[in-house]
Amino acid sequence: MVFRAAPEFRYDPAKGSFRGWLFTIARNEIRKFITRKAHRERGTGDSDMRQILEEQPDVQPDEGEWDREYQLTLFHWAAERVKVDFRDATWQVFWRTVVQNEPVEVVSRELGLTTGAVYIARSRVLTRIKQEIATAHGVES
Repeated sequence: MVFRAAPEFRYDPAKGSFRGWLFTIARNEIRKFITRKAHRERGTGDSDMRQILEEQPDVQPDEGEWDREYQLTLFHWAAERVKVDFRDATWQVFWRTVVQNEPVEVVSRELGLTTGAVYIARSRVLTRIKQEIATAHGVES
């Protein structure tokens, strides 16, 4: 299962996509399920079952979607880890301008900061998140 394999997972685009890793886990679990099921039940092989199978759509997952989902999960994981490294105001600046996409001018006015201070705070948090991700994947930053 994915939750068992996830702690050992280290994303390396050179070794393949996140989708490929996930597909391998799913394929192995399906294989185990079918093997266990084969010992308990025998298929009838009748035409009704064949018709049901032929009616199933051939859905190909979008690899880009898997990669986007992985990147988003990785971002949230790293953000939670580094959040404790920043003052609340710095974190609010980052979260509101980057994640919630609020205008810098609005956030700076509401928090009583200059726009320059908002850009600097946002940059510091983003840099720290990138470092956390690089460290987790064994990449020098």
